Amino acid sequence: MSNASLNASKTKIDNDDYYTYYKDVESEVEHYTDQLKGKTIYCNCDNPYKSQFVKYFLDNFERIGIKRLIATSKEKEHGLYLDIDSPKTHDCVSELNGDGSFYSDECLNLLKECDVVITNPPFSLFRKWYSTVRGMGKDILAIGNLNAILYKEVIADTVSGRLRCGYTARNGHSFWTDSGEIKKLGFSCWMTTLEIEENPFMTLSDGGEYRHYDTYPDAIEVSRIAQIPSDYHGLMGVPITFWIRYNSNQFRIVGKADQNKGTKYNLFHPIIDGVKLYKRIVIERI
Repeated sequence: MSNASLNASKTKIDNDDYYTYYKDVESEVEHYTDQLKGKTIYCNCDNPYKSQFVKYFLDNFERIGIKRLIATSKEKEHGLYLDIDSPKTHDCVSELNGDGSFYSDECLNLLKECDVVITNPPFSLFRKWYSTVRGMGKDILAIGNLNAILYKEVIADTVSGRLRCGYTARNGHSFWTDSGEIKKLGFSCWMTTLEIEENPFMTLSDGGEYRHYDTYPDAIEVSRIAQIPSDYHGLMGVPITFWIRYNSNQFRIVGKADQNKGTKYNLFHPIIDGVKLYKRIVIERI
């Protein structure tokens, strides 16, 4: 397989086909190359002929020191399969018996053999993808919807600090479509369980009047990140975008507040003066 035949990484968002740029893969993955040395990398939502993730790892196989690269993709009849331990391997793409879904038995067996999964999974299947990969204890580096950090399948890693925001494209990603149209998705971001440098401490507000939730008077509502007070150490509900700038030495993530049914990490419904608010991350100062 020649690198010239590798064109674009496909993901599905709201049942549409979007493609990730090579430069976006490169700019993020370069931050983790020391951690990827000697590892088996699995791109489990990636057509070996099209994926820019696969192309990047082929281009940099020896420089990074990758042990093994696996890629599989879902196709209408038989999924495609790439498995190499050298970038010089050619004509190594084969068909799977099944359709190549990341949760198929064939792909689950391959998942067992990898160290880290690096891909851009379909946003509509992110819950299932995350629980599948993390259920086997594998590290991830993936593009996802920012809202996903509060999914019931994900939030345990969010609260523990195991899942962190990546380094690049924190204001969203640009993708291109089959028609050549460029789409900017501001709600997308890199997320990873690999080691990552802490963000700088946030500059906090001098404080002011803050409202308490009808359903949880012990917590205050902070509607903007810039308004997080410097003189308050109790529980605070803050916008989800807080996670992008979060430093675990400055704050602790306690859980979430949303209008769904209660779970272990859903502490209360965010309601003030009878008005339901959008979901919040609940934090406290350290």
